[in-house]
Amino acid sequence: MKLHVTLADNVEALQGLSAHTDVIVLPELADGGYAALKRGEGIHTVDDAYLRELRDLSRRSRCTCIAGSLSIRNTHNQLTNTSVVFRNGRRIHRYDKIHLFTGR
Repeated sequence: MKLHVTLADNVEALQGLSAHTDVIVLPELADGGYAALKRGEGIHTVDDAYLRELRDLSRRSRCTCIAGSLSIRNTHNQLTNTSVVFRNGRRIHRYDKIHLFTGR
């Protein structure tokens, strides 16, 4: 069993599904989640490799791709929990959660 899922693993799996799909919805933390954050990975920028791959997948497949909640560093250097929607290779929506739990 593989415990460390990579971007390439996810994209490869999605490419097989995307040929006959209108919408791809990734679950929250599909990029590796809290384990990735613990390893120092999984904090994204609006145009990093992970989001570029999802954008390009939506363009190649002519589908809508919804990236489940991701940790994205915004222009004020703050982390946000963000969902991003791509359609036909263009970002058409971004939603930043503003009421996050404290993890107490």
